[in-house]
Amino acid sequence: MPRFCLALLRFCLCMWVGVSMFFVVSVLPVLDALVKDRPPLSRFSHPTFFLPPYFAFGLSLLGPALICACASLGNPKIGVLRRWVIVALVGVMCAIVGSEYALVYPALVKIFSPETTAVTASSVVSVYLLTTASKKLVLALSLIAALVAIWPELSNDRPADLE
Repeated sequence: MPRFCLALLRFCLCMWVGVSMFFVVSVLPVLDALVKDRPPLSRFSHPTFFLPPYFAFGLSLLGPALICACASLGNPKIGVLRRWVIVALVGVMCAIVGSEYALVYPALVKIFSPETTAVTASSVVSVYLLTTASKKLVLALSLIAALVAIWPELSNDRPADLE
């Protein structure tokens, strides 16, 4: 079971790095254009089109990654410090994505809804800066967590039964 959890953890983290990288590289410029230019929203540039898949991938990849990271705490294949670092990083990523979904996403939907007639520029900019910073922070933490999880164990980290 520990080997399966470690493999699934590595898979989920690598997939999440890809999803997060795609989002930062391709979708944040769309949000940037919406904030700076405010063109008429199309179906494909509206936050309710591209943000739900981001959060769905977050739940479906970071949830199992957190469960597997916790289950891998007893895995002797990797060092104790690495195990706790992985759990901490994945936990922080889950907290950031979850809080963004609970706090930032509803504000974005409200700002860009057709019923909204007057929105202050400061509210748009603050929500935009918050979502941009959180997504970039999650991407950085994801890269670090994936590298820590994938990094091969040292020869002295190996359990005695593998030598």
